[in-house]
Amino acid sequence: MTEWEMDFCEIRLPRNCPEGRFEFFLVVDRGTSRVVHIEGCEGYRADTALAAVIRLFALHGLPKRLRFDRDSRFVWSWSADSFPAPLIRLLHALGVEPVVCPPRRPDKKPYVERCVRTFKYEWLRRFTLDTLANVYEAIETFPHYHNAQRLHMGRACQGRTPDEAFPQLPTLPALPESVDPNHWLQIEHGRIFRRRIRSNGTIQVDKHIYYVDERLAKYPVLVHLDGEKRCFRVTVDGLPHAKSLPLKGLYDDSMNLQDYLKLLQEEAQNIAHYHHMVWMRSGDVA
Repeated sequence: MTEWEMDFCEIRLPRNCPEGRFEFFLVVDRGTSRVVHIEGCEGYRADTALAAVIRLFALHGLPKRLRFDRDSRFVWSWSADSFPAPLIRLLHALGVEPVVCPPRRPDKKPYVERCVRTFKYEWLRRFTLDTLANVYEAIETFPHYHNAQRLHMGRACQGRTPDEAFPQLPTLPALPESVDPNHWLQIEHGRIFRRRIRSNGTIQVDKHIYYVDERLAKYPVLVHLDGEKRCFRVTVDGLPHAKSLPLKGLYDDSMNLQDYLKLLQEEAQNIAHYHHMVWMRSGDVA
């Protein structure tokens, strides 16, 4: 089973370099310790992070699993209750299982964490990073060094390079031209969200507002996702409410991948802006 770990990491450039900072996107295969993919730019946003994942799959195929931490660009949704974020829904549509690590547990993705250290503190020391051209050169040449020249002492390679230990790699499925953007409903079927009914009888799930019952204002309720019937079912004090809530915001069951990606990128941008505005209003900013 092919499982990759991915992460973003930032490096500081010398003061004479006008960009000041640089962020790179690194993906490592858990089974072979190979660097699958590395790229970089002056900073990834929620929408460009999605594009980076699609570039990864376009170049290297689709793994069975993709493991990552709780970076806001990966897991943020409109509400803070783990409603499937744009990246999660994209992975479900592509048939890739997302594995989200618990908070503050870098040990759950040790291969990419070790590779980040190798890149930052071993490989980059060979370069004078006074221009972006030098940074891109370091990124471009790192996979060959890591996979074909550097000996790995872990259990996977046992003192060999990844290329020596694993000379033959499986061919992975290619990106499809179209996907089912609603496939996440089957995966997330049965998930429960906690809500409290507002004074006007509504609840919010993701960015959508659903009317339940004004008479239940201020009541805590459980909202069950019925992926098969494509609705939410509400329980109050353990008893089912008579009304089911048809899901809003669904797409057609077949959509061009690039069109779906654009919609998810727009949504990711809007979510990031929404959370920024909430943070600004919270009084945390002087």
